[in-house]
Formats: sequence, C-alpha cells, structure tokens
Amino acid sequence: MEQNAKKMRDWGLGASIAVILVSLGVALLGGAPTKAAPAAVEPEHIAPIVNAPTQSAPTAPAPAPPLSFTIRFAPEHPMAHAQDLQAQGRLWEAHAEAERILAARRDLIGLCFDRFSPGAEIVLKPCRAVSRNQEAQARRYWLARFQAMPGVSYVEANVILRRAAAR
Repeated sequence: MEQNAKKMRDWGLGASIAVILVSLGVALLGGAPTKAAPAAVEPEHIAPIVNAPTQSAPTAPAPAPPLSFTIRFAPEHPMAHAQDLQAQGRLWEAHAEAERILAARRDLIGLCFDRFSPGAEIVLKPCRAVSRNQEAQARRYWLARFQAMPGVSYVEANVILRRAAAR
C-alpha cells in the first residue's frame, strides 16, 4: 500500500514538472510578445456605441487615423525573412527581425513596424503622426517610394473610414 502511494506521489510530481516545463517552453519560445501581438481589430478603429445626444453640442474634430501601408516583400528583400518567420508562427522573432531591418535600412527611415496582417504582409506606419493636411501627400510619397523599391511585390495604403461629425 505504501509503495503504491509513493508511486502515485512520484507520478504526480513528474507530471507537475512536465506541465511546468512545457508552459515555460511555450512562454519563452512560442508565445507572442505582449506589445507585439496585433489585435484582430484594433480598439481605436471601432466606433463607440453611444446614445443619441439630446442637444447638439459643438464637437472637436476627430484625430486623424494613423496612416499605414500593407506591404508584401519579395524573397530577395531582407524584410521577406521577417514575413517568413511570421508565417511559421515565430512572432517574437519576426517582430524583432522587422525592427532590426527597419533600423538598418536607409530606404525605410521614417517608418515603424505596426503589425503583421493576417496574410503575413508587413504593416508599416510613419514613426511620427501625420496630420490630415499632410496625409494625402505622405501617402503618395510612400506609395511611390515602395513601388520604385526593389524587392516590393505589393503595397497599398490602409484606408480607415472616418465618421462624419454630428451636426
């Protein structure tokens, strides 16, 4: 009887250690970083549901949504390695690789990593906010740069619809 209790205790201890080691392995190797994990839908793009106002009040202009670009890099471009890592589910490594390449490439100066799209394209945005007045000019500038850049297979500006101001 005592020998069965010892076996059961040893088995429980072994199973507990195995679960802890697997959890640590997943957290260290396979988990997504907290600040790099993209949300399925970013909260800032969701229109809040509010009751209709009883009186019309002056409203401040809404801030400009962030300008960003979805880009698919060809295999010969260094950024394609980050895309490949993301497609393999290695999100931390993919994010770190994208950041490293952005810091090293002169042709990408002024752009910051935003997220990966569900199709494994890379979404980049200007590091500094772009005002509504400068948005169209900045969009044209970066689209022309990407279209002329060797190793870019596909690029499009992300379009975020603005809500009309209540009157």
